[in-house]
Amino acid sequence: PNGVAMTRRDLEDTKNAYVDSARIAQSLGAHGIELHCAHGYLLDLFLWHESNIRPDEYGGDTLAERAAYPAEIIAAIRAATGPDFIISVRFSQWKEVDYGAKIAQHPDDLGPFLERMEQAGANVFHISARRFDAPGWPELDTRKSVAAWVKTMTDLPVMTIGSVGLST
Repeated sequence: PNGVAMTRRDLEDTKNAYVDSARIAQSLGAHGIELHCAHGYLLDLFLWHESNIRPDEYGGDTLAERAAYPAEIIAAIRAATGPDFIISVRFSQWKEVDYGAKIAQHPDDLGPFLERMEQAGANVFHISARRFDAPGWPELDTRKSVAAWVKTMTDLPVMTIGSVGLST
């Protein structure tokens, strides 16, 4: 594996930076923020089983377990900004290094993950799909996209994007 695992101090400092940024946005009149947990960025690395091999409470075998650090950040932002500040969570199945990657190997993996994000304080789920209209799990013989699966599992607003810049 490449990289170095974040230390406890790194984790705390980074979480505080997210909270400070949300507070600044709120003080400038923003009604919410989007926490980017997609596309190989830092928080996405915690979600994907191939990049999160931590042996501590921020790792784990399931997507919900690996979501501990993003959930901690969401909870800290919620505590700092209050109940009316919108927190959108953007996540993706695919990675720039692997278009076939999946943070959720099966739709059953999504429910506990979504519940953890919602309990932490998320208000919206924003799913980035390589192709927004493609089935999330074609092997299940269903045309449901990842966003459609998510919407069956939560009452929160769900939005999706995909196929941007793809001509074929």
